[in-house]
Amino acid sequence: MKATTIFSALLTSASLVLAQENKALASTIDENFHVENSLWNFDDASDSNTTMCGSDGLTLTIAERGDGTNLLSNFYILYGRIEAIMKAGNAKSISSEISFLASGTRRDGTEADLFTLGWDDGEGDEFETFSTSGGSGNSTDQWETHDVKSPQTEYHNYTIDWTKDKLTFYVDGRVLRVVPSTDSAEFPNFPVRIAITHSDDGNPDYGTEYTDKHGGETDYSKGPFIMNIKNLIVADYSTGSNYSYVSGNEGTLPQANGGEIFGRYDQAQRDLAALHQNTSLSSSDSVSSASSTLSSVTTSANTSTISQSLSTHSTELGSGNGATGKTTAHTNATSISRKSTSITSVGSSSSSKISSSSPSSSASGAGSATGLSNWLVTFIFVHLFALL
Repeated sequence: MKATTIFSALLTSASLVLAQENKALASTIDENFHVENSLWNFDDASDSNTTMCGSDGLTLTIAERGDGTNLLSNFYILYGRIEAIMKAGNAKSISSEISFLASGTRRDGTEADLFTLGWDDGEGDEFETFSTSGGSGNSTDQWETHDVKSPQTEYHNYTIDWTKDKLTFYVDGRVLRVVPSTDSAEFPNFPVRIAITHSDDGNPDYGTEYTDKHGGETDYSKGPFIMNIKNLIVADYSTGSNYSYVSGNEGTLPQANGGEIFGRYDQAQRDLAALHQNTSLSSSDSVSSASSTLSSVTTSANTSTISQSLSTHSTELGSGNGATGKTTAHTNATSISRKSTSITSVGSSSSSKISSSSPSSSASGAGSATGLSNWLVTFIFVHLFALL
């Protein structure tokens, strides 16, 4: 009886830990990156000047050989909207990316990019978009190149709106690319987390064969090379505590545990409208379905007043699921007025390194949940046999 009681308690603890894996954002956040916080895994950059938070937002710097940053979110979303006010790295061999990663979509169980905003040519007036379903590889025909004025020196609003019907890419309120859900090769339908990457593709250590394909060797005397995100809005269109995968008739399918896939689309539209009008989000607005297994933290942030987003999003509000309304091009967001506001966001209390391995029944966890889960399983069995 004693062994049974202890074993039951251990299993309860295990379920609480495992619930932290693949944690759903299930809210809308307005991230200005003034300070490091638990929504993001700052572990790898905590002892380096390559990743800095401050009044200018998130600044990623490459000043010498070996510098680079890959900052991952500690949360996942399944359908949603992302708006980034940013400048890209300023050298031909420097790559800046905002990628959206899904675990377990590759045969080896590692993470795969499902869609991406990329600036591979730090001297050109262009950037690239990428989208895949996760099962069709990384073919070049899934990349598209788009014009944008001076992305290295001027702030622009890069937006992705991801609904059940389509994936839409924007710059400064102008629609650039639409991927319909009927495109089985390019439309993603897995939970994703965000990766903000600033990499030196011209590092001489990679060899000339590689660097020649990426603009040649980096001339560090012309640095530092800086990627800057002044503001990032993320809205999750689904509810629940975390995401996992289940087997179905059509293969492996995602599920929102304790919630509903696409269950907070309408709430997210209200959240986004409030942010664009420079007003505060209430606790009930921003975390309408947060589970008790997630920690809610209230942070003081600065809300950006973004003319492009406001005009574009106001047009879309009456158009149903996704951006089907008329859109208008706007000037770049070099002038951003700010107002102090209190928003409630959902984040991890852990800042441990994120594992990219995927268990057979679910995707990889965020933060330290995966490592802790492995330890807990070992702990359970050791103590169970001791008791028996």
